[in-house]
Amino acid sequence: MAIATGPEATSGGNLTFLLLMIGLTLVAAAVAVLHPLAWTAEEVWIAVAGPVAAGAILGLVSAIPMAAVTIYGQTAFGSQSSLWWSIATVAAAGLAAGVGGFMLLRKSAFAAVLWALAFGIAAHAGLNGTASLMRPLLISPELVATLEAAELMPAPGGAAGPVAITRFHEPSFVFLTATDTEQTDAAGAARAVAAGRPAFVESVDDAAFHASLAEMGLAARSAGAVSGKNYSNGRDLTLTLYTLAEGTAAAAP
Repeated sequence: MAIATGPEATSGGNLTFLLLMIGLTLVAAAVAVLHPLAWTAEEVWIAVAGPVAAGAILGLVSAIPMAAVTIYGQTAFGSQSSLWWSIATVAAAGLAAGVGGFMLLRKSAFAAVLWALAFGIAAHAGLNGTASLMRPLLISPELVATLEAAELMPAPGGAAGPVAITRFHEPSFVFLTATDTEQTDAAGAARAVAAGRPAFVESVDDAAFHASLAEMGLAARSAGAVSGKNYSNGRDLTLTLYTLAEGTAAAAP
């Protein structure tokens, strides 16, 4: 900062200040080398082991909420297939806290960090496996699978796109479909179906969706449905995939 100059500066920066700071830094370094301060054994232990102990304590504390989240997730959204993953996650988190804490009490801070790190990695892997099997939370992949099963996934030479969707406006669904996925309301979903495009309509919007189509003299048919829980707000969702009913002409774009 001492030598930085703006675009309208007329000098080369505060060179005097820069030289003064360099000189003071060199003097401080020389004093520290030629006349070092004597540290007590306790001060050395605090300087070396203090940060390690703090890291170990942080790892132990993080194991508690991880176990709590896993237990809640298994209770609310889990299945038999995710049960063993949940047990492994909680066990690894418990070992991270228990073994790490025991080693910390024995003043083995480095060993505590190593044990907490090893079991912490195992707990994170278990949590990832548990979450991957909690189907009520995996709405986006289920929506894509429903589109593919109904042969309505937009593709060149295939079904028309983009897909319209109400309520569930999550980036995960956009990532799995296309960047032009239409996040809309009931009326917008009706316009999409009227144009020959597929639309997912949440149950709350179902009546308004059909009313909008009726005003255009059109009707829709269901091609599948997905139920689950929106992990971002905790609300239950039922999204029905609609397409234009057979025998109904699509509206001109």
